[in-house]
Amino acid sequence: MMGETVWVCGQTLNHETSSWELQGVFTTQEAATAACRDATYFVGPVAVDQPLPHDRVEWTGAYYPLA
Repeated sequence: MMGETVWVCGQTLNHETSSWELQGVFTTQEAATAACRDATYFVGPVAVDQPLPHDRVEWTGAYYPLA
């Protein structure tokens, strides 16, 4: 799967502490969005086999589809 992207679906638990729970990992944006149950759920792309920065950064492409 090198060079591919998967979509993470998560649920925000606390905006102040940035805590959240993983709700699933999907091969399409549409499937990740379909897993969202309410406005606390978000989706975002993650490149496979690529490390992320160790510093906190803006998650490009992540959004709350039901917000």
